[in-house]
Amino acid sequence: IFRQGTQTASVGLEGRNVLLGALRQRIEEAVGAYIARMPRDDGDHPLYGRRGAGFAFAGSWSSRLHDCGFHANHVHPKGWISSCYYVAVPDIVLDASARQGWIKFGEPSFKTAMQTVRRAVQPVPGRLVLFPSYMWHGTIPFHATAARSTIAFDAVPV
Repeated sequence: IFRQGTQTASVGLEGRNVLLGALRQRIEEAVGAYIARMPRDDGDHPLYGRRGAGFAFAGSWSSRLHDCGFHANHVHPKGWISSCYYVAVPDIVLDASARQGWIKFGEPSFKTAMQTVRRAVQPVPGRLVLFPSYMWHGTIPFHATAARSTIAFDAVPV
């Protein structure tokens, strides 16, 4: 689903690396706060209704996109909450009018009557973006010599 880049099979958030362990702790705090903000009175909602006593990671990976790189629009069918944590981004992402390298939401990978991006979020190193796994997302291609590096994961309720 990515073009002009590489992706790891696993980033090792479960390993013994000190830096990844510290990042995992901060991610767990952020996901916990995200879940805590969910309304509790909507059990039929596809996101809120799946809430459990906690969450577990269903997988984690890293991606590195190069010049003209992007992620094709997709969903994560094995997740509940999905993510994008920005490690490093090219300076071109600072141009809010072009939105190069930004993550976009709401545009399916197939033609529909509503073929529009509903929202785009600017990549910033250290920013964690959380969203429902069923939400269509991808990235806007960028043109730069510097790479766009991210860590992503899916979480599931437990």
